[in-house]
Amino acid sequence: MFGWAGRVGHGERDGWAFLIVTEQERERWQAKLVAGNTVRSRIEASLPDHVLAEVVQRRIRSLREAEDWWVGALACHQGSRSL
Repeated sequence: MFGWAGRVGHGERDGWAFLIVTEQERERWQAKLVAGNTVRSRIEASLPDHVLAEVVQRRIRSLREAEDWWVGALACHQGSRSL
């Protein structure tokens, strides 16, 4: 899972993510990345778990903070509906 890799609107233009794979998987993943595959957010598939984790860690303490968190998410910037 990659998260917060380049937060649009937060002064960051670039983000870094590290993909850890076995030596046998390396060539296949390298080829996909070199071929220009696009990274798409899939956070909506497990959104309740992510929000709960943020609440437990006290990063989200109100509905407003939850909305701010969502607006900063890659999925929001890729056109996902406002949740």
